[in-house]
Amino acid sequence: MFRKKVIWEQLTGERITEDIIGRLEEMFEDFPQVRNRYLSAMEKLTKTQGTATATEMDAINSQLQSLVLFSGMLGLKANLDHFIDPVARNFLDVDTEVYLREETSHRLPEYKNSKRLRDEFFNRLSPEEKEIYDAVMEYTCYLETVAPKLAHYYGYLLGNELLPQVFPGYHPDTLQTARYEAMLSQYWGNVKTDLRKGCDSNGSITV
Repeated sequence: MFRKKVIWEQLTGERITEDIIGRLEEMFEDFPQVRNRYLSAMEKLTKTQGTATATEMDAINSQLQSLVLFSGMLGLKANLDHFIDPVARNFLDVDTEVYLREETSHRLPEYKNSKRLRDEFFNRLSPEEKEIYDAVMEYTCYLETVAPKLAHYYGYLLGNELLPQVFPGYHPDTLQTARYEAMLSQYWGNVKTDLRKGCDSNGSITV
């Protein structure tokens, strides 16, 4: 059983960055190497940029948190919209860029502010340092590609548990949920099994 409180905490809590990273390490065999290259690059840049590197890392985390919260809320909304009008165009039938509203997500205040800080950091780098920074770009690209998709799915699952309590007559569409799982499994393997690995003894998802 997925517990709404725990999923909600994953979408909004301070642990969200480490939780998403942990899931990526489990799901993608190349991600640990990508992360190690990122950490190594940051260590090298710290020697020349000092505390500005810590600000850069905080900005990366803030961008991730902004994307995850936004995508999670969209997943919850997609669940409710499907219940209200099940014959409308299904979000599973459109490109992920459409249902994740990527252009809008990049205009969110926290995301834009973090991008500004990151641009300032990058512009201070020497040509040699920018070569080192390539590993940072690889890492953040990985996060921004996968994390919103996971968050949208978690938000959809949250809806299955939360909406019956706040929306009269609501009931989860088990076929739609299964279809969503199957779609993600085509990209990432057995999503349902992977998620179960993150459950505690009470069956609460910990991501």
